Amino acid sequence: MAETSTSTVNFNKTVQTLIEKRLEERLRAPKPHLLPENFIKATHGNGSNGTLRFLNVPDAVVDDAEVTASLVVTEGVPNTSDDLVIGYEEFTTRQRMKTYRATDVAMLQSMVRVMAEGANVLSEYVLNLADRIAAIKIAAGTNVIFAGIGNTQTSGVAAGDLITSALVKRAVALLEGENVPRFGDGFYRCILHPYVKFDFETDAEVGGWIDAQRYAGSTNLFSGEIGKFAGVRFVTSTNARVLAASGTSSIDVYSTVIFGPRFFAIGDFGNNETFVTPPGGHDDPGHQSALITWKGWVDAMLVGEGDSATNVSPPRYIRLESASGI
Repeated sequence: MAETSTSTVNFNKTVQTLIEKRLEERLRAPKPHLLPENFIKATHGNGSNGTLRFLNVPDAVVDDAEVTASLVVTEGVPNTSDDLVIGYEEFTTRQRMKTYRATDVAMLQSMVRVMAEGANVLSEYVLNLADRIAAIKIAAGTNVIFAGIGNTQTSGVAAGDLITSALVKRAVALLEGENVPRFGDGFYRCILHPYVKFDFETDAEVGGWIDAQRYAGSTNLFSGEIGKFAGVRFVTSTNARVLAASGTSSIDVYSTVIFGPRFFAIGDFGNNETFVTPPGGHDDPGHQSALITWKGWVDAMLVGEGDSATNVSPPRYIRLESASGI
């Protein structure tokens, strides 16, 4: 049986389609920051170059004046109308590219199999990249409370300033006080580092903690979900940010984020491109390697912190900064 050659008609297109299929499959079981409803999908605006944009329509707010006066209608007299403001935000993005090479040794195997494995590796890389970009942007957010009595800054976090149930409850109260909505299941979500998970689960005051195994039968668990507490579902991930040597005595500080739906924007997965370069087609006179390449625009931002924001809303998240006892 003759092997499939990279020079065969439509081979490149077949592998490109394979990569896109892998990306689509992996998006169904995404990384913690890319879970459904966490984010708003931003896209390139018409005529934009390296700018991602998304709609930001504010919620309706009722004030005391409307209750007491302005909504009172006189018979036969039309009331005053308010403008419906369709707002938007935008942010700058950069084009990114990643290439993997299959050498002539690897190509002794079936090229379809080699490129299929390359598609798996490349699609996993793209999702890890997007999740890491989101994590970095979120960790730069300024809506923060700190572990430790009276602490107001990252550099003041000391070795014993661990995350506690009281700190989590305070964060939930602050989100509720800003009218940050919960997800459809009635919970906020939290992403935390495994070291912070250890501190939280060993907090003697964590009454009401429900381990994920106890409700797994009735709820579809997220990848890495560990439990519920105080109206929050907790997901652990090593992609949770560690602010290296940022606390007192240069200790590491851990960023834990608790949030409501659509609290950040990310894009643009619709502009991904994939390419396959067969041996000899890239300054390769010896026909020694084939290339598989991904190129796309990926960046993220916290809602309300973008450029040209016309409807700035309160933060839909809050970060907790703490040390770790491990």
